[in-house]
Amino acid sequence: MMEFNFRVCASPERLRQFLEQGEIAIDAACPFRVQRERTVDEVNSPLLARQWDRLNVSGLFPPPQVWEIGYGFSDPTGRLTSDKLESISKDVTADLQHSRADNFSESAPWILTLATDTDRATRQTIISRYRTLELARSSP
Repeated sequence: MMEFNFRVCASPERLRQFLEQGEIAIDAACPFRVQRERTVDEVNSPLLARQWDRLNVSGLFPPPQVWEIGYGFSDPTGRLTSDKLESISKDVTADLQHSRADNFSESAPWILTLATDTDRATRQTIISRYRTLELARSSP
C-alpha cells in the first residue's frame, strides 16, 4: 500500500480542474490492475494561502481554499513501485506546474508528500485513511 498527498490552495473551479487532470494522469500511468482511492478534505494552511495571495491578482478569482487531496494505492501485482509512484505524482503535478504568462490564469501553490509501505505504522495509517483499499485487499 502506498499513497501520495497534495496540499493545494485553489479556487473551487481550479481544484476541480486539478482533480480531473489528476485522474487522467493516473489512468494513463497505471495501465495495470491497481486499486486506488481518492480523498479530498478541506484543511488550514496559512503558508499556502499567503503564497496564493502573492501569485494571483486580487479580486480576479473566487476566494481560495486549501485542500488535502490523497491518493491511496493497493497493487496486488507488485508492479507499482515507489519509483513508479513518484513518477505518477510528477505527472499529476504537471497540471499545477504549468506557468502561465498572463494574469488571467490562477496559480495554485501546492505541497506533495509520498508514503510507501516500508513499515507497519505507515501501512496502518494508509489503511485507516483509505478504507476501500483494505476491503479490496481482503476480498477473494
